[in-house]
Amino acid sequence: MQKLKRIILYQIILVVSLNLYAGEPLQFNDLKKSIVPFAALQMWNTVSLDNQIEGEKVDNRFGMYFRRARIGLKGHPTDRLYYNVQLSADYLAKDRHISSKGSSNTGSIKVWSAYTTYHLIATNQWFNITTGYMLPHISREATTTPWTMSSLDKAETSCYLRRFATGKSNGISSGINLGGTGSLSEKISACYNIAFLNNMNGDNTQGKEYAPLLLGHAFFTIGDPELETYKYTTTDNMLSKKVFLSIGIGGSYQGPCDFFQKNTTLSTDLKINLMNFHLLTAYSSMKRKSIISYNAYTLLLRTGYNICWKHAGILEPTICYRSFSGDDNGADVAFYSGEDNQLDFGLNWWLNKHKLKLNAHYLLNSSHGNNFSSKADSNTKRGNLAVLGLQVVL
Repeated sequence: MQKLKRIILYQIILVVSLNLYAGEPLQFNDLKKSIVPFAALQMWNTVSLDNQIEGEKVDNRFGMYFRRARIGLKGHPTDRLYYNVQLSADYLAKDRHISSKGSSNTGSIKVWSAYTTYHLIATNQWFNITTGYMLPHISREATTTPWTMSSLDKAETSCYLRRFATGKSNGISSGINLGGTGSLSEKISACYNIAFLNNMNGDNTQGKEYAPLLLGHAFFTIGDPELETYKYTTTDNMLSKKVFLSIGIGGSYQGPCDFFQKNTTLSTDLKINLMNFHLLTAYSSMKRKSIISYNAYTLLLRTGYNICWKHAGILEPTICYRSFSGDDNGADVAFYSGEDNQLDFGLNWWLNKHKLKLNAHYLLNSSHGNNFSSKADSNTKRGNLAVLGLQVVL
């Protein structure tokens, strides 16, 4: 709590300083814009099949849990300042023997994010500074908001990438980010983010030997602009009839520190939106130099088609494939090894844009080695999973 108070205090000091430097009077908006409470839930009813824990099969089972449970505040205290504070109770009531990712949560609530974004120049969207506790812009999927996903969940390719770079599977870290978006010509636009973040390797220190973590992601769009105004997060299914092609590149670099000698990632992505059809492909490489060298790769393919249903909302059949492959010496450099693959078939029913969704998905899992699915036990193998889900965003 003290850390959160300090972060908020630093943001207030930063905003006041920027306004004074700009020579503009600081005018606050009314409460309707300044303080906006929100809540969002994803509830999964699951049937878990053929799950294997530490070499032993467990019974198939039904289970219901909250995949995501978020509450928070956001708003624009001034026209050029935005803040977002979220608390999470993800995986609440999850049975640990269900063959889906995530550990069981018996009731804990955590700070998910706490950041502010300040719009530096009033006449365009090219320069926005964000600081606080936030997701890392290391790839497109890493910062895609989960409430817009066509697949059942955000692909675990982003979990591998974020853990590799930041030491945490969700990647949420403290730091500072510069980002922006805008048009380069009539039919070409772009968006970029560059950040310095802390890497505590899942602990509470960056180590005695320190090296800054530099990361970023940018994409260029041909056709309709993907973004009209700058947002810190990105969207998967836009539920729009835009026509565009976006090409993205991202990566990270960290030099010698307590955890390794050098750590780098490189990610490329391609997003296509053709009226009702959308497609995302992404490929990432991860390289670590410690006592020995290590290499790993991820691949993501996801597509869907929005069908305007005459009765209500939008029906979207969708399919997603993701994979991870890491060198067998992963344990020697404190990371995963082996293979991890998943194929997701689903049908989403968007009843009120992104605010209300029903979905049904079936996931086929296969893996071997010490990977994100098995954690530290190669004899743990994730089984298949059927899910009936409900999403509500208020």
